[in-house]
Amino acid sequence: MHTHAQRIVNYTDAVAYRLSLTLKIGANVGLQEEREGMEPFDGMIEVWWEDGSKLAALKESDSFNKLLEEITELQREFVDFSRSSRFFTED
Repeated sequence: MHTHAQRIVNYTDAVAYRLSLTLKIGANVGLQEEREGMEPFDGMIEVWWEDGSKLAALKESDSFNKLLEEITELQREFVDFSRSSRFFTED
């Protein structure tokens, strides 16, 4: 997945990204059990942009949409879309 995130970063002129993988440790199991929570995601990718409004223009680009389709198809092999989330935040 690292390579796919890097492609998005390069294409969109993002300023940074970070891949964080969930630790398979007893402490995480304890956190989950304390609140009877769901199993954690395997990992998370964060991407940062200076100006997120520029992403709207990219959605109009055929080449960007082709890249997104390609990455989505690759992700289908290992991502449970029904349990994953995508969202924007502000720092």
